[in-house]
Amino acid sequence: MSGQWRVVKFGNQSTTIGNYDRNKWTDFVFHVKWSGGTDGLVEVWKNGIKVYTKTGATLTTDATLIYMKAGIYKWPWKTGSYGSTTTQRVLYIDDVRIGSNSATYNDVAPGL
Repeated sequence: MSGQWRVVKFGNQSTTIGNYDRNKWTDFVFHVKWSGGTDGLVEVWKNGIKVYTKTGATLTTDATLIYMKAGIYKWPWKTGSYGSTTTQRVLYIDDVRIGSNSATYNDVAPGL
């Protein structure tokens, strides 16, 4: 059974952007324009290929703090439901780069 990479918006809107490969690095670049209005933008590149674009609000109207969050999110594993028998998962995060509002893809692209 393979897992999937997902982009999750506001905790309840999820879009699958592909399956993950075990024992292999996957490079991501995210471009986000933070906004509570229609001018917000999220773009995602996976291994140099754009896999996601979404326009519209990227913040809730009550947002007071913006931060990066990454990890293994598999709620059934935590609760033991859905027959999950996995007892250990490992995720490595490496070479995180955060650009300014004028940064380009090449400024933050992996492998540079």
